[in-house]
Amino acid sequence: MMRRVFAGAALAVAVGGGVLWAYGLAVWQPVTEASGFAENDTYWARDVRWAAATAAVGALLALTRGDRRVLYGAGAWLAADLVLDRAGVTPWPVLALIPAVLLLRPYRANRLVLTTAAAVCAATAPVAAMVESPTDTEAALVPSRLAAAVLLVLAAVGCALAAAPSRATARLGVAAVVGVVAAGAVAAFAASSGELLPGALIGGGLVAAVWALTGPWPGWPRLLGVLGAVLVGYPLLVSVAAFAQIFVPVAALFTALAGSPAVNSADSDVLYVAVGIVPGLVFAVAAAVGRRLDDVVPAGPGAQPHAA
Repeated sequence: MMRRVFAGAALAVAVGGGVLWAYGLAVWQPVTEASGFAENDTYWARDVRWAAATAAVGALLALTRGDRRVLYGAGAWLAADLVLDRAGVTPWPVLALIPAVLLLRPYRANRLVLTTAAAVCAATAPVAAMVESPTDTEAALVPSRLAAAVLLVLAAVGCALAAAPSRATARLGVAAVVGVVAAGAVAAFAASSGELLPGALIGGGLVAAVWALTGPWPGWPRLLGVLGAVLVGYPLLVSVAAFAQIFVPVAALFTALAGSPAVNSADSDVLYVAVGIVPGLVFAVAAAVGRRLDDVVPAGPGAQPHAA
């Protein structure tokens, strides 16, 4: 019964992310290009729909227990987004392809993919809530970034729960509490000014929570240590990822591939999703290395190493 509920929830998040992506591409994206020129945050619709697509991919990974073939589908989805954006095609028929990944049976479970997806979705959720526009007066801006951020939180918790070493009732309860609290926090944050400090607190707390859910129960000293390290590291990594796009014009490349007007030289083209994905990958690697060391290094005097 619990497995069916989990699968239904994951599928709902995946479809919700797909619908938000499709609507953004069909309705909001043309509005951002109506003026014929671009400046800071002109392409907020792209940022929102890519955040929604990230949440959908995370939910599908939770549903398929980390099947790597979902990642191949994510690459095809990105290509389809660029082609459809360039052609100006309404993408509603593409929604029919989203549940197609469910045909990939039997699933090829991969816990590393799940833990990485959990960290990426967790780190991207507050960044999605920070998406802005040149005027910040668009009626669709706050609701859309709120929806994308909440979907990312749910996908992060779903991936963490799918990667958990056990399905004990206590772990399910903790996951539910984390999901509700984090979703409420990120929703309130999305509806506010979107400043870095509260975003860092939400992002760091969520990353630490999914780290705790994906592994054996940590002791309180270690959990508090990880939380402190993430709360300090998260805003630093977000800032570095944003600053790096000045020298590595990832967003400008995708803008050109989509056939959209380039951002003028006085402003900068920043891809918000990349700003969240980079810290997520760093935290995922750090968690994997830390757990690998736990497997081979004795825990204390006289302790025996665990099997790697």
